[in-house]
Amino acid sequence: MVTHRYQDGNLIANFRYNSKQGVLEPASHVDGQAARTTFMVMKEGRLIFEGDQDLLEASQDVYISKFVKPRE
Repeated sequence: MVTHRYQDGNLIANFRYNSKQGVLEPASHVDGQAARTTFMVMKEGRLIFEGDQDLLEASQDVYISKFVKPRE
């Protein structure tokens, strides 16, 4: 998925739709394995970050920090 909003990426990374129950559920495990989403950040057409959500939220890059709000 490509988005300009960190909130959308956060939702996709951390929740899955359960079609049997019709609800969103935490995606801590999928098929017995931890869910894994790779985040990428581009600036002026160049890739400046690639990694998981924890690394993204820990980034000290000023540009990235404008868009990322750490999970609570």
